[in-house]
Amino acid sequence: MKAILYARVSTRGQAEKGYSLRQQMEALRSYAEANGMKVLAEIPDDGYSGMTLDRPGLDRVRELVEAGGVDTVLAQDRDRFAREPAYHYLLETEFGKHGTKLAAINDWGGDSPEGQLLRGIQDQVAKYERVLITERTRRGKLRRAKEGKVVPAGTAPYGFAYDPATGNYQIDEATMPVVRRIFRLYGLAGYSLHQVKRALEADGIRTAGTTKNPGGSRYWNVSNIRRIILHDVYKPHTYQEIEPLVSPDVAAKLVPNNLYGISWYNRRGGVTSGRGKRIRGPEKPREDHIAVPIPDSGIPREWIDNARSRLKDSSRPSKADNKFWELSGHAFCTCGRKMTSRVTGGQGHRYHYYVCSRYARDGKEACPHGGWWNAQKLERRVFRALSEVAGNPDLVREQFQDWIDDERSKLRNLERDVSGWYMQLEDVARRREKYQEMFAAEVMSLDELKTKLAELDQRKAVVERELDRATNSEHRIGELERLQAGTLTGWLAIQEAKGEEILRDFYKDMQLKVVTGGKEVEITWIGGTVDSQSVAPVTMSAMRR
Repeated sequence: MKAILYARVSTRGQAEKGYSLRQQMEALRSYAEANGMKVLAEIPDDGYSGMTLDRPGLDRVRELVEAGGVDTVLAQDRDRFAREPAYHYLLETEFGKHGTKLAAINDWGGDSPEGQLLRGIQDQVAKYERVLITERTRRGKLRRAKEGKVVPAGTAPYGFAYDPATGNYQIDEATMPVVRRIFRLYGLAGYSLHQVKRALEADGIRTAGTTKNPGGSRYWNVSNIRRIILHDVYKPHTYQEIEPLVSPDVAAKLVPNNLYGISWYNRRGGVTSGRGKRIRGPEKPREDHIAVPIPDSGIPREWIDNARSRLKDSSRPSKADNKFWELSGHAFCTCGRKMTSRVTGGQGHRYHYYVCSRYARDGKEACPHGGWWNAQKLERRVFRALSEVAGNPDLVREQFQDWIDDERSKLRNLERDVSGWYMQLEDVARRREKYQEMFAAEVMSLDELKTKLAELDQRKAVVERELDRATNSEHRIGELERLQAGTLTGWLAIQEAKGEEILRDFYKDMQLKVVTGGKEVEITWIGGTVDSQSVAPVTMSAMRR
């Protein structure tokens, strides 16, 4: 009898150690020799679940069976083939067409009807065992997270490394500076996500390693950078913020004056796809989330808050009809609503338009200014108008220099008064303390105290507003200097590469805004109005034609 020996282990740990595969193969060889079988091949599947047939070793077995000349495929246990009865039935039917039997050392009852019944029971037991294993694993992970320990799942977040001794993450000194740089560039310096991506790639910084690619990739993904910005492991939380999220036992191990990041567990449920793989499920209720405190990343919270605020304010470009919508996020109706993308026509003829989102949803009564604007014509008009300005280097330098000089003049005037503003803040604090002492000594009534404190609060608000103006002016100068260089280099890059990402970044940096209403189109950027003219939108009757 010609046989193929098949063995499988389901966990990566077993696959790396090899003891389970070796034990299975030794048992199979002994059985084959004792029963006079001729072994055609020994095929293992290391690290693959029995809840799917998508396994390279099993694929090889099926190819050999289809080629013919195989009497039996032998495994130590039936659950090595699969843990789902339907998979067993499929394999037995498929192999039976080629005269091949599916057999296991622990088979019950032979080929008799009773034996088939017993094997069916055996398959159901294997499936039940799989459910038990999954449930025990799930409960064990939940208990671990509730004890304040990280539940390892693949690669640790970039900038961290998993420490088995403590059951927690620790700072990876080699990669955490990269994370810090991402937040500094995006949250402080005002870079776009694509500019951050290109900066990291230009310096040869690699992404986090994976099982398939331990050395990481030289190319960064904007989505991964976005996930880093939104990941709570990097955001510093105070003891007071962490304490309500964890159990008293976990809180007792924390140092009150320290900062901590949060690694969340049990936020989403896992869903098994038809191929047996686990995919991300919907988010669970907030009360089911488990917070695990981890060491502070050392990144200022202000940088993180600024970065997240920018992400929240930025809108993702439309992907309707797989078209690059150049003005997505920049086109507005005069009613104040953003223009949304719309596609009409059949497969042979596709037409693309920008239309007021209120007009598209609620009709002309909701927005009488709305209309359908041909996307290609509007995008071409905007590009041509900007090219007349950005394509003139001398004009760009002159305009930006005028703005920078004006801001520096304002800043000098503000800095002259800064020391006086700080003196006023100190005076407000002294007066507040004095009034409170007078109230305590019953020299002043409660109503008088409230009146005085309200006056001080108003005065303090004015002072803080003036100090903010000085700070904002400094930031404005830095931003203008960056944009002065970015306008010239960005427009040159557009002319050379004409890449979608480059154009999107340029429009965003230049604060492009296209306002349409009635028959008017106004195009503005950081320097003011670029173009304003009458352009008739497309009517519904024209669209039908």
